Amino acid sequence: MKESSRASQGWHRLTGVPAGPRRVRGKAYFVLDDQPPEEAEKLFPKGGVLVTYVLHAEYYGLSMKASGIVTKVESILSHSAIIARELGIPCVTGVDVR
Repeated sequence: MKESSRASQGWHRLTGVPAGPRRVRGKAYFVLDDQPPEEAEKLFPKGGVLVTYVLHAEYYGLSMKASGIVTKVESILSHSAIIARELGIPCVTGVDVR
């Protein structure tokens, strides 16, 4: 699909740093940093793409349910990138996730 037709359909190009060699496609779910981990785990569906500012250790259960992770933190050595590599799921860091 051409970039111009994607933009007209509400698509926006985001850039980041891949923290692993894999790819994933799925529905994205944004989880706020101040959302209680227990609540987030109940609402987040298995196989969803987890989008968050930074992935704290308390949200490890979400990582295990996610098919991919997108974070604003700009390091391939961040906690989320390391966890994603350990779990074998794709992760992109440094994405402007407003």
